[in-house]
Amino acid sequence: MIKRNKKFNPGFSLIELMVVIGIVGILAAASFMSVNKRRSGIALEDAQANLLIALEKARSNSVAGIGTLPHGVRIESNKFTIFEGATDISSVTFPPSISTDQALPLNIIFNRISGTSTASTTITISRPDGSQKKINIFKDGRITTP
Repeated sequence: MIKRNKKFNPGFSLIELMVVIGIVGILAAASFMSVNKRRSGIALEDAQANLLIALEKARSNSVAGIGTLPHGVRIESNKFTIFEGATDISSVTFPPSISTDQALPLNIIFNRISGTSTASTTITISRPDGSQKKINIFKDGRITTP
């Protein structure tokens, strides 16, 4: 009869541990990239929503006849400002990764009572990766998102 020297070793080998750590690292990197991409998408959606709210607020104030001066929104590449006449009411700066297609400031002014706009344009809000959102403003005062 041959005697075998069997030792029971309940631990893991170094190679098994390295494989598990590698798999966990790959899964963590993939989930981080997915979360980061979604966070950037949310920032773009928030920027569009904030600009849309500002445009609607300026139009509503004009239709309601609040004040004696026209209401509007000044849109620049990295921010927008709600104004009444020559007075700035509030300003919002986009996050660093968000910008508009406006090289020069664009004033969208809504006429009192009628709410019609002085400009008919499309504003594009974008991120460096090429994803973008648009807001359409029509002469009749309608503001839409495609």
